[in-house]
Amino acid sequence: SLLGGVYNERGSIDEVGLTFLTVLPEVVAREISLSSVSGLIKSIGDAETSLWPLRRALADVEDTNPIDDDRIDPQLIPSITTFCRTGQAIIDGVLVEIRLKGASEKVDLVKIAEAQSSRPTSGFQFGSLPPGAIFDADEESLLEAANFFSPQSSCPQKLRWLFALRDLHVTKRQWSEAAETLVLGAHSLIISLEHLNNIWRPTQFDLWNDERNSPWLKTIG
Repeated sequence: SLLGGVYNERGSIDEVGLTFLTVLPEVVAREISLSSVSGLIKSIGDAETSLWPLRRALADVEDTNPIDDDRIDPQLIPSITTFCRTGQAIIDGVLVEIRLKGASEKVDLVKIAEAQSSRPTSGFQFGSLPPGAIFDADEESLLEAANFFSPQSSCPQKLRWLFALRDLHVTKRQWSEAAETLVLGAHSLIISLEHLNNIWRPTQFDLWNDERNSPWLKTIG
């Protein structure tokens, strides 16, 4: 209903993609949490496995051929390809965030939440990750996720992934790369100041505020 409302109000596939990819990290976190409550997640590998159906769904949409499926408009292929690749990058980004918050192969969501709530508001956390917890593709995924979001319309989302990329560089002691990432974030923030009225906010949409039309609102906190 949220996506339908966005399309009705804005009439743009780009707006629908922006809305979906903005809430996708919360969808990923919810998927991991549900699997964790069911006792299915004991390690970061289990968390990655729990997200394979979602990742596979995005890959299937990306690989769909308009010649074989008349539901796909050939003119939308570039937008769909970008949307699906960014979606998969965001899934990877959430997993990177989890690994950055706990230098262990075991996943304890309660401890992660406690560590996050007690984390200082300023200053870097110089941690270390086990060798198997860092992949070269992590940086590419975080940068791809950040590049999708425009400073003019979605600066907070862009900064989230740039800060995650910064934290990854800091953990790997890559100081120059971390500084470059901060410069990118500062540049995006400066650009966004002239477009504050255009920043994407859920409260823009009636469906996000009307529990009669959106009974799922109470379930998302």
